[in-house]
Amino acid sequence: MGPARPRRHHAPRAFTAFGLDPTRVGDAARRPEDLVGYLEAHIEQGPYLEAADASLGYVTTIAGARRFRITFTGEARHAGGTPYERRRDALVGASAAVVAIETLAKADGTIATVGRIEARPGAVNVIAGRVDISLDLRAATDLERDDTWRSIRTELAAICDARQLRLDVVENHTAPAAPCAPWLQQAVIDGIVATGDPAPMGLWSRAGHDAMAIAAVTDIGMLFLRCHDGISHHPDENVREIDVARGLDAFEQAVLAVARTVESGTTTATAAR
Repeated sequence: MGPARPRRHHAPRAFTAFGLDPTRVGDAARRPEDLVGYLEAHIEQGPYLEAADASLGYVTTIAGARRFRITFTGEARHAGGTPYERRRDALVGASAAVVAIETLAKADGTIATVGRIEARPGAVNVIAGRVDISLDLRAATDLERDDTWRSIRTELAAICDARQLRLDVVENHTAPAAPCAPWLQQAVIDGIVATGDPAPMGLWSRAGHDAMAIAAVTDIGMLFLRCHDGISHHPDENVREIDVARGLDAFEQAVLAVARTVESGTTTATAAR
C-alpha cells in the first residue's frame, strides 16, 4: 500500500469559485458592539406544541450538550467453554450501563442517548472483550447536565467494579447551554400574541441551533413552529401551511418589537448598553 492521501478540503475552492478570498474570511466578522441581537425561526423538532394544539412557541434556552466515548474492557473468551462466574463480559456490562443511563437521565429530567454501540471481536460464539458506546447528554442548563453526568459516571464505575471490567471515558464534544435573552423572548412572545395566541408556550430546545454559535457575540431569541409528531431530519418531517403563515406573521412582529425596544433605549442587549 502506498502512503495515505491527504484529505482534500473543498471550502477554499467554493470560496474562490464564488469570487471570495479564503485568506480574508476574518474580515467578514461582525463586532459584538455592532449587533443588536439575533432572532431565529425553526420547527420545534419535538411534540409539545402539537400536543398543546399550538402553532407557535418561544424558546427559553437551547440545551447544552456533552458527548462521550465510553469503553468497557473485559476478556474475550470462548462462549461455550467459559462459565458465568469466570466471565468478564464487556457487552453485558455495557448493556447494564445503557439501561442505567436512561434511568438516571429520566429521574433527573435530562436527556441521555446512547446512539452507537460496537462490540469486539463481534463473533457469535465469543464473549465480547471490548465494547464502545457513545453518549449524548443534554439538559436545559449546564448544571443539570453536569449533575446527571456525575451520577452516570458513578454508576458506570460501580457496574464495572461488579463485573471486573475496565472503564475508560473520553469526552469528545462539549457545548454550553445558550439561554435566550429575556428581552428577545418578550419580543417573540409579543409576535406570537399578535397572531391570536394570548398565552404562548415557552419551551427549552432539546436540539442545537445556529443561535448557539451566535450567542457568543450577541443576545439571541427563537421562535418555534409546530411540526408533525416532532419528526425532524427525516423524510416524514412536515409542517402545516397555517403554522408557517402564523410563523411569518409572528416573526415580522417580533422584529418590529425589537426595533421599537432598541429605539426606545429600554433593551438590555449588549449592543445597546
